Amino acid sequence: FAETPFAYGNLLLLERALGWGAERLRVLALWDGRPGDGAGGTADMVATALEHTGEIRVIDPAELG
Repeated sequence: FAETPFAYGNLLLLERALGWGAERLRVLALWDGRPGDGAGGTADMVATALEHTGEIRVIDPAELG
């Protein structure tokens, strides 16, 4: 059970992707690296994905100019 609808959506997406196999999972996040304001945000999704794979690439929006 997820804390928020956003966290629930993140879990659904992650579970769907894991259906193809954890070894094939790649996570790409547009994230400024700051802690979020709760369940379902980017920080939460990155932390949840890290539990399942070490393959996470973060794009910092500040670097996009």
